[in-house]
Amino acid sequence: TIDALRAISLFDPLGKDNVVGDEYEYVTHSYMIHHIKQQQNVVDTEFKDVVRDYENRQLLEHEGSCIRVRPRPLAEWLTESWLEKHGNFAEVIENINKQEDELKRRLFRALSNRIKQMTNSKFAPQIFDALNNPQTGSFHDERIAFSKAGSQLFLSMGVVSPVMVAKNLNSLLQSKSINWLREVLDSDARRNLVWALENICRYEVAFKDAAKCLARLAIAENEDVNRTVCPIVPFILVWYKSKFQAENIFVTRTTK
Repeated sequence: TIDALRAISLFDPLGKDNVVGDEYEYVTHSYMIHHIKQQQNVVDTEFKDVVRDYENRQLLEHEGSCIRVRPRPLAEWLTESWLEKHGNFAEVIENINKQEDELKRRLFRALSNRIKQMTNSKFAPQIFDALNNPQTGSFHDERIAFSKAGSQLFLSMGVVSPVMVAKNLNSLLQSKSINWLREVLDSDARRNLVWALENICRYEVAFKDAAKCLARLAIAENEDVNRTVCPIVPFILVWYKSKFQAENIFVTRTTK
């Protein structure tokens, strides 16, 4: 029961019926998400029983075609316990990335919503700090950071764990050549990372690493890429330097 509820709690909300029923189908058929070691018919029955029982207890809200765990502290606790028990997210993200575009988009949006709502959670910063540790964290993975869908998660995690997210992204970006960032990095992933880094720059303790990331992305940007980074970097450096006397970081714009 707890495993099924944990799986549901990861997504806010989780589509269950009608045109979004493929979300529920995906979760119930993904062992890496529910971790229930049973035949599929047993898993299906367990999820069905959990949804019915917890709806009756008003701990699971069924609104329209979607379900979500209520109240919010319960959902956060369940998500925390999932992350503590099954913290390796790389395989989950990679598998979601393989799904049909519309399903993938909805699943990542719901997952990002859950992470974003955990800012007041007592233990979430510790969990996401560990997940983003450049040496040992499962989010230190280019399959997540540099994919269109996976990069969305850094928008949410940056609110919960700005310092380690900045360190993580800085390490990942430094591991790639300028040519790779220019020619291979997905443009949507680049855009998501820029937005995440802009937000992270608001935190003094994370500013240096976040600004380094923006600088590296700016250097890698060329004429064929939408002007996402370059106009932003000087503004951020000036604004935050005046705000909390951040260290000077000089950005050199290279051109061919």
